[in-house]
Amino acid sequence: MNPRLPSLQVFLPPRIELLQRSLKLGDDRYAMALGVIQPFALHPSGPEAAGVPEGNLWDAVGQVLGKNGEIDEGWPKVRGEWLAFGQCHPPAGYTEWPVSARITAGPLDKQLAIAQDQPVVQGFAPLAPDDPERQQHQGRHDDAWLAKRWPHHPVDTDPAFFQLAPPDQRLDDGYWQGGETILVRNMHPQYPDLHGRAPAQRPRFFVHQTPPDGPPDFVELQVHADTLWLLPEAQLGLMIYRSLVPVHTPDGRDLNAFLGTFEDPASPEQSPEHYLQQYLALAAPNLATQQQALFAQRQQEYAQLSGPELLEKITEQKTLFKDMLKQHGTDDETLMQQMLATPQTRQFAQAIAQRSGTLSGFFTEIESLLREIESIDAPQAAPSPTLESVQPQPMVTASQAPEAPPSPPRQDLMLQDQALATRHRLAVQRRQAQGQSCAGMDLSQANLAGLDLAGMDFTGAVLAGANLAGAQLPGAMLNQAILQGARLDAANLAGSQIIQATLDRATLTGATLKGAILDDSNCYGANFAGADLTGVSLNRTTLTQAWLQQVQAPQIQADDANFSHANLEGCNLSRSRLQQANFTGARLARIQLDDADCSRANFTLADLSQASLQRCTLSDSQSTAGSQWQGANLQQAVLNGASWVGAALEGVQMDGILAQGADFSDTQLTHARLAQADLRQARFDRASLCHAVLNRSNLMEASFNYADLRHCQIQDANLYAASFIDTELTHAALKGSQIDATILPVRLGAPT
Repeated sequence: MNPRLPSLQVFLPPRIELLQRSLKLGDDRYAMALGVIQPFALHPSGPEAAGVPEGNLWDAVGQVLGKNGEIDEGWPKVRGEWLAFGQCHPPAGYTEWPVSARITAGPLDKQLAIAQDQPVVQGFAPLAPDDPERQQHQGRHDDAWLAKRWPHHPVDTDPAFFQLAPPDQRLDDGYWQGGETILVRNMHPQYPDLHGRAPAQRPRFFVHQTPPDGPPDFVELQVHADTLWLLPEAQLGLMIYRSLVPVHTPDGRDLNAFLGTFEDPASPEQSPEHYLQQYLALAAPNLATQQQALFAQRQQEYAQLSGPELLEKITEQKTLFKDMLKQHGTDDETLMQQMLATPQTRQFAQAIAQRSGTLSGFFTEIESLLREIESIDAPQAAPSPTLESVQPQPMVTASQAPEAPPSPPRQDLMLQDQALATRHRLAVQRRQAQGQSCAGMDLSQANLAGLDLAGMDFTGAVLAGANLAGAQLPGAMLNQAILQGARLDAANLAGSQIIQATLDRATLTGATLKGAILDDSNCYGANFAGADLTGVSLNRTTLTQAWLQQVQAPQIQADDANFSHANLEGCNLSRSRLQQANFTGARLARIQLDDADCSRANFTLADLSQASLQRCTLSDSQSTAGSQWQGANLQQAVLNGASWVGAALEGVQMDGILAQGADFSDTQLTHARLAQADLRQARFDRASLCHAVLNRSNLMEASFNYADLRHCQIQDANLYAASFIDTELTHAALKGSQIDATILPVRLGAPT
């Protein structure tokens, strides 16, 4: 079966899973089989007692079938069938063998005599593809098949080949209707009988699809309950519902979303329009969040552009925005409503609504303003003399007079501010001399620059706009203090506690914060440029749009910290712990993350070009299209389970990485190095690996479907059971590689 498409949004009820399988129906005709697995319980007290099992479905299946066990091949079937896996267990006190194992499922009843030395009930299990019962229905594997259809099944394959169950476990006609009673006898170590009932629900499946030559559509699919699975030792039953949808590409990239739900058959059917609105409500928050992230990223990029360049880029983004709305089957007004209803995007949406009404209106307004600016800045030809132009000029009227220069700051207000700052300074010095705390004091705009305040307690104090430049604050207590806009440049805050404090827009350039604790603090837009943050604790701290370029911050603790859209160029975060940190849209060029732990970190739309992440742990991390990793050094990094779909990875150094099960689909890996890497079960579908080097890597069960491997070096590698469906392999070097069980045209003699 194919892994889930990275671009496919899936909306299903809890504890229900989706399977996918692509099929080639004919020349340039493809379909995607979508299977939905619904679990139900088997119970010793009778079918009415069986409910919905708890826990992860795949964990339960894996415990019964083993790590490599497969619950379904994913093919659509022409009639319903049941399958089971497990051992025979005689009833308590029963010692004679053979023992009868029996299963009744609706109209089907089957029992087998099981010997003591072979307790596994093989006769209920799926038939292998090479079993004679199935093999007789497979088409011809001739030269025409190899040239035109490989690796898909021959065009003359009988649909009966896709029936996995023995013939006596198949319905005579049609599919499971739901509500069938189930009995399993002598297949549980404790209960002689297990009872169940197939789910009695009405399945409703929909896809949102964008054809290459038309508008997106929301389509309801025909659904068949074609497979009933029984796992008695886990007291688990599974019903697999199947739909087939025509697609326009071999991998179904035109499918944007899948919505599956179940209705009570006793109730009237809901209309497709009802489910369209449900889909839009589910999908729009994702689109809204994507759009806000895109706006924030573009804001930083466009700040460096000239007027004409900026106008061109804004027009380009307006087109991309309209295309995004089209792809998601929504409109500007609906998206704005969803953004206003979503907490993460509400503030952004309110600002747009107040200024321009809609996102499209915002783009149009910016375009108009830029055109006006462009026309004003353009050089104007000198006007020809006229009679009016040579007449004596009248006295300047009030409306034509140049504006008066701004009034100077009122000296009395400046003196008041200085007096207040001085009073606060004296108050702090007096309390320090008396050994008293400054906790909870209002010290707004205080001038504490250069003071030695080591160990002082400012817990909960209001220090908004205060000047603490050059102050000595080692070991100070600043928990829950308000330091909004405060100046702490060149201050010494080593070992201080600044927990749950507010430091948004504060400046700490060149400050020393070695060993300080800033957990749960708000440092939005704070400036730490050139500061020393060695060993600082930033767990759950907000550093959105903060400035940390060239900062020395090795060995920090920053789990769940938010660095979104922050500037960390050239920052040293080596040996730091940054589990589940958010780097969305951050500037991380040339950052040092050697030996750091970035497990489950989010690098969406981040720029890590030329970054150093040697031996960095990036397991289960996320990176997407728009993320920049060009020239980064990730040698010996750990990326097990990482999802970096669509990331730009040109020229990266990834020799020796551990990336089991990582997803590099749709990435750009041209001229990249991944030699001697552990890439078992990694996915490179649709990726570009031109001139990449993967020599001596373990690529067992990896997937390179539809990828471009021209001039790629994969020598002396383990390619056991790897998949190369419709892969471009011109001039690829596979010398010395293990290709047993590999889906590879070279092995089959097809041209490459």
